[in-house]
Amino acid sequence: MVTDLKYGGLLAPFCLLRDGEVEDLAGAAAVLITAGVNEKTGGAMDRADPAGRLRLLATNAAIYRDIVPRVHRVAPETVIVVVTDPPDPLADLVRKLGHDHVISSGTYLDSLRFRFHIAEKLGTSSVQVEAQVLGEHGTSEVFVSSAARVGGVPLPEPLTTAAARDEVERKVRYANITIIEGTGASALGIGYNRANHDSEGMMDPSANGPSP
Repeated sequence: MVTDLKYGGLLAPFCLLRDGEVEDLAGAAAVLITAGVNEKTGGAMDRADPAGRLRLLATNAAIYRDIVPRVHRVAPETVIVVVTDPPDPLADLVRKLGHDHVISSGTYLDSLRFRFHIAEKLGTSSVQVEAQVLGEHGTSEVFVSSAARVGGVPLPEPLTTAAARDEVERKVRYANITIIEGTGASALGIGYNRANHDSEGMMDPSANGPSP
């Protein structure tokens, strides 16, 4: 996998890609943890199940109990970025395991998806859209449609009806399941946005979007 990524890395800002051991993380500014089962492997593919990604918590918590102490031992000051689902409960677990510097990917990807589907519905660029999803990265997430803006103004037609907004919210809420049904895994979108968000944040904190 690392060899494959190296060839694509030529098109990115300078970076060094290599495989290694946990000990190689000593002195790292940030460590992203993506290990864990996804909805398909963890039995969370039912759109009608209110538990959603929370069904993955027990399995992925066991994986974090193995990984986090090893990371903390060699890099106690690093910022651990939790990418594994469900991210917020796992971030709490990281703190309980004694590592204080931790952030969750939270609903950052959901907000990007929300912007995308608003723009798609309106036939405009997502760059023009400001929209936030708050709460859990899962079925209980909250779409702040009342504060969404397109070109600085409130949502226009056809997104002024509850039915149109529900359609957009459903696409966002179950995006992971839709992607997994088609490809078996949802990794590219979250991988791209974490690489972009976290690398920009380390070089220039003011370049970051909304806090994850």
